[in-house]
Amino acid sequence: MSKTERITAVQTVGLNVGRPTLASVRPLLGPSWIIEGEDPERYERVLTEVGAAAQPIDFIDWLLVKDIVDLTSEIQRIHLQRERLMRAERLSSL
Repeated sequence: MSKTERITAVQTVGLNVGRPTLASVRPLLGPSWIIEGEDPERYERVLTEVGAAAQPIDFIDWLLVKDIVDLTSEIQRIHLQRERLMRAERLSSL
């Protein structure tokens, strides 16, 4: 069977047709790493925007997109924590 015939057979069966959407893979991506006080809707918006920019072609790509969003959230948390710490230290030194 040639490569073209295999691709046609897979498409006929309905496997791997089209790119998965966030809605179709979101339940499989697992929970978001949101902590108390953070906006879960913001996380989902960022996940949607990064997904639109990256244009993932399969589930593995969506896993990478989620990792990027999770790491970005963690970096933002660390920046906020550092800012609060620096502000508290400035106030205590006065």
